[in-house]
Amino acid sequence: MKVQDLERKHPPFDVASGLAEIMLKRGEVVQVIPEAKPKRVPDVHFYTCREDTRTVDFEKPPALTWRCNTCSQAGLQKGPNAHKLPVHCQCGTTPIPEKIGADYQAALAAYNRRFKRNTKPVVVAPMDPARVRAILEAKMRGLTPAWMTEADRAVFEGK
Repeated sequence: MKVQDLERKHPPFDVASGLAEIMLKRGEVVQVIPEAKPKRVPDVHFYTCREDTRTVDFEKPPALTWRCNTCSQAGLQKGPNAHKLPVHCQCGTTPIPEKIGADYQAALAAYNRRFKRNTKPVVVAPMDPARVRAILEAKMRGLTPAWMTEADRAVFEGK
C-alpha cells in the first residue's frame, strides 16, 4: 500500500499492507491512491503502398507502410490480405482506410499481372519420397487411395 507522511514532506512510499493499516489507525500517515493514467489513443499515419522497390534485379511486391505518431512504432504489411487486416501497435488497433486499401489492391493486381505469378497447383512427381511414404502408410492401414496413378499402383503392389 502506498502511504505518505501527514506533513507531505517526503514522497509517497510503499509499505506492507498490515503495517500500513496500523500506521493509518495511529494517524501517522495518509493513504495515497495513484491516479489512473489516461489510455493512449493510436494516431496512425498510413503511407501509400510502396511500389517499384528493387534489389539488384528483383522487384519487390507492393506493401503498406504505416507509423503511429503516439508510440512511434512503424510497420509494414504485405500479402494478398494486407489491406483487410487492422494495424496493431503498442497503443491499440486501427483499421486501414478504404482509400489506402483500394490503392494497395490496385498495385498488387498490377504487380501480379506484370510478373504473371504462377497460380497453378504444383504437380508432385510420381516417385517423390513423400508420395511413396503416403502410399505405403495407406497400404499398412489397408486403404487404397483414390489419387493413385499407374506408377503409384506399382509401388502399392510392390512391383
